[in-house]
Amino acid sequence: MTCSYCYADEGRFGGRQRLMSVEVALTTIKRLIEQAQKRRVTIGFIGGEPFLNRATLYRSVEYANELAARRGISVGFSVTTNGTLLTESDIQLLRDNAFAVSVSIDGGANVHDLHRTDNRGQGSFATVVQDLSPLLADPGQARIAARCTVTRTDL
Repeated sequence: MTCSYCYADEGRFGGRQRLMSVEVALTTIKRLIEQAQKRRVTIGFIGGEPFLNRATLYRSVEYANELAARRGISVGFSVTTNGTLLTESDIQLLRDNAFAVSVSIDGGANVHDLHRTDNRGQGSFATVVQDLSPLLADPGQARIAARCTVTRTDL
């Protein structure tokens, strides 16, 4: 994505694009769950775009569930996504693990597509609607919210 107002520079943040390794994610999750002072922890996946690093996201959820069960605490998950990469497997993961899902969508197609374009310069609204439709139709345990960036064109 090449959003007009994005500070992440397509996930590069001014350098080359780097994704968190599975090892770093699992070490962090282990520390979080082992040191948790409460009976519930929440792990949030943000980006860039978390679904660009699908293997780490999936393994992190699996590992967090395993550790939390062993420790006798509950774990919740949230994800902020642009909604353009969701697969059937992703949607099932979100449903099954009661994710709080924040989808970046900036109004109707005309406003959204003005700011949120793909790498070819095409608007992404139709893709978001298509990819998100199965989750909206059957959210399972997932909770879905819109995350909007408001600009002068919205007002």
